[in-house]
Amino acid sequence: MIDLLEKYDKQLSPEELFVVKLLFRNIPLNNLSENNIKIQVLHQFAAKNGLAPLLYWILNKHHHPLADTFKMDFLASSFRNELLKRDANNLIEKMNQNNIKSIPLKGFFIAQTIYDELALRPMSDVDLLIRQEDLPKLSNLLISEQLIRPNELEQRDHSDHHLPCITYGNTPVELHLSLFPTNVKYYIPTKDVWMHETIFHSENNNMPGMNPNQLFIYLSLHIYYTFIRGGVRMSWFYDLLLLANHPKLIPDANEINLWVTKWNVKKPFSLIISILNWLAQDNLPQWTKHYVLEKQSKKISKAITFFSKSDQQKTNYSYQIAWERLLLTNGLRNKLKFIWNHISKDPIHNDKKLSSKQIIKRITLLFWRTIKMIMSKIKNYNPF
Repeated sequence: MIDLLEKYDKQLSPEELFVVKLLFRNIPLNNLSENNIKIQVLHQFAAKNGLAPLLYWILNKHHHPLADTFKMDFLASSFRNELLKRDANNLIEKMNQNNIKSIPLKGFFIAQTIYDELALRPMSDVDLLIRQEDLPKLSNLLISEQLIRPNELEQRDHSDHHLPCITYGNTPVELHLSLFPTNVKYYIPTKDVWMHETIFHSENNNMPGMNPNQLFIYLSLHIYYTFIRGGVRMSWFYDLLLLANHPKLIPDANEINLWVTKWNVKKPFSLIISILNWLAQDNLPQWTKHYVLEKQSKKISKAITFFSKSDQQKTNYSYQIAWERLLLTNGLRNKLKFIWNHISKDPIHNDKKLSSKQIIKRITLLFWRTIKMIMSKIKNYNPF
């Protein structure tokens, strides 16, 4: 196994290996080789993978000269995250005043709970989980704040997991009714999340959140679905590493197994844990070894390619999810409705219907992109 892990390391550039060893394996700086490292390449890789502020934090603690390379990234992340936090908290306060409960998800939650500083985990938007029964009150609030148009929520794709994106203040906000679309293969029931909602206590505030074990699985599945779209960030694996070793939030092996079994998500969960195992190696709890796949060579190699040449916005394989959702939609009538919703409505404003000419143009575009996805998957074999 050690020889195999070293084989993957050899696929990394000197800059990528420096980041992996410093952040994921906690190898002391004086034991890391800086030979052949190009500063510009190092910065580009770290910034693209959401790790630049974290590198500044660690390097600056050791008064390392490379720290200045990432200082502006740290300051920019600090400024942006504080703005996002302010706007999000204002929105949450307004929802609370209207008896609309929410659970912070992904970056907005973990940046405030498992990182030493808010700036260390870059964010581009805020994700909040909302109860289905609160949807009418939420709709009234968003309309009164002129954040959506009347009837916009009713005309959305009801199988999708979040409502049309809104901008509150200067912050993009995604309001989720579920963690994933209801017609995907791997799904986490929202009722389980709300039933096990946990309050996290800190010096500054008490924040609601997902149960840590459920959170660990959710973050893993989120990475998985980004993988099959064709792009990912290495920082998301660092989120998992921090959560797995967090003194207060550390997941419980038995409860992890309970939820993985109940939700039938062992296959995608094991894939992500296998990649994390290569990245962190001995820096993970022993229970994670239970999920490491033996035959993983092509998958980890593909992960390395994504870290190096892609990002979370890459959509080479994005239509794979759309086709999966179509196939898993029950009934011919619902399948046809799913197709019609995706070709007849404006992809940004769901309450706007396209003209006949625009529909034909969109069908042509979707067909062409699907063909490009298939050709891309043939050319660059995607094991997912």
